[in-house]
Amino acid sequence: MSFSFDKKELINSLMKNKRIFNRVKELKLTEAQIEQALPILIDMSEEKDDENTKYLTTFYVSHTGSINKMQERSTHWAQYAYLDNLVTGDIQEINFDEDKDFIKEESRRNLVQKLNKYLTGTGKHEKGVYIYGKMGIGKTFLLKRIAKKVAQAGYKIGIINLSDLATKIKNQLSEQVGYEKTLETLKQVDFLFIDDIGAEPITSWFRDEIVFSILNDRMQTKRTTFFTSNYSYAELAKMEARTNKSSYPEYDKSNRLLERIKALTEPYELVGKNKRFM
Repeated sequence: MSFSFDKKELINSLMKNKRIFNRVKELKLTEAQIEQALPILIDMSEEKDDENTKYLTTFYVSHTGSINKMQERSTHWAQYAYLDNLVTGDIQEINFDEDKDFIKEESRRNLVQKLNKYLTGTGKHEKGVYIYGKMGIGKTFLLKRIAKKVAQAGYKIGIINLSDLATKIKNQLSEQVGYEKTLETLKQVDFLFIDDIGAEPITSWFRDEIVFSILNDRMQTKRTTFFTSNYSYAELAKMEARTNKSSYPEYDKSNRLLERIKALTEPYELVGKNKRFM
């Protein structure tokens, strides 16, 4: 196949675009495939690769040889590609590397070193860490820091605050929307990060049907799970036993929940000065 003069001029013009030229060369397109791709190439030529453009048009060759349009992150937004691995939650505001001042204190520095093993891939099926300590010392900061780095390593992750999860499920119930999909997502992500357990409004139903269900499934499938809390294991058992409507502490139920948490994690008490890094 040979191109007509006008089409050849158009293609020559399009091939001056660096992105188009590199993609055509990379995929080793034939003349027939280039002609098939022309509408896509024209779209590509009209786009600007800058910080105002999140996604750019590109294409791939299917197993049948046909040209198919797709999207890729722009050069500026490529650094945020890890967000595609964020199944639920929000870490977009976490845009930091290791904070030198933050890890000056030995407790924080030791925990950072402990958490780094999860970035090698060897920690995927290992126990997570239960980080506890006083308010304002950086528990959530560290949780989101490791979550971001695990997502950058290519794993699917979820981040939840249990109080927010309780509100979300309550809203889903009031709107007659099934919460089963939310539960399945939290059960199946490679790494789950649960922030501030013990601070949620504790009801028997939420503790036993939601939180226990998630943790029991993750324990059985050996999926790595992290927690932050203001309470130690023993203190958390007491907190989870005091539900809103129960006349008596439900220690049997709270201990059952705590057994799952212990099976999923190793405890680490974070100490240090109160620093609001979040």
